[in-house]
Amino acid sequence: MYIRFLLAALLAFLSPFASAQNPSLANSGVITIGTRAVTGSFGDLNVGDYGADFGKTLQQAINALNPGGGGVIQVLPGSYVAMTPAVASPFSGQSLKLEIRFAPSAIVTIGATNTATRAILDLRGTTQCQITGGTFRVNTVRDSQVAISMKDGFRNVVRDVTIEYITDGSGSNSAPMVGFLAENETEALIENLHVIPDNGVIGIRDLRGSGNQWQSCKVS
Repeated sequence: MYIRFLLAALLAFLSPFASAQNPSLANSGVITIGTRAVTGSFGDLNVGDYGADFGKTLQQAINALNPGGGGVIQVLPGSYVAMTPAVASPFSGQSLKLEIRFAPSAIVTIGATNTATRAILDLRGTTQCQITGGTFRVNTVRDSQVAISMKDGFRNVVRDVTIEYITDGSGSNSAPMVGFLAENETEALIENLHVIPDNGVIGIRDLRGSGNQWQSCKVS
């Protein structure tokens, strides 16, 4: 009986990790992420299985699709908290093409304990990735922290994204927070990006970019 109990506990612990590595999940090319808290938000992966951390959940979806070169991640309606960042970077010698679609009512807030320099999503060396939709909120002042960043990518697309700062204090002017950072990006398209800053916040920063297009973007 004791052995059966230990086996059941082990299987329960491993179930979230197994689901992220499930070949059928990756082979479908489409992974949904949900809260499992309300009707319409039951995903293939649910934040409740990953310590209520949106970052870990999104990372599992990215990891599942990475070996095949990419796919689609759909974030279902609901409120999420990013306690850790998700990093999207292709395997050596491969490309990574992801489409991450956030439902219009999907809201991701940076957790108060999230001390990462890149707090929610960090794209590195990706090709033709797309991030569409969603509202991202920052409630805590963290010097130099970036909400969403892209670096060393080619023809990545960001569209219809809102980043909102509602902090409990003023950020540092010498080490400002940044809503959206594009660094060394080539021919990226950023369209309808809206950053609502607070004190000590730089809404949008484009560093060493080449041929990037910024259309209907605003900081207000």
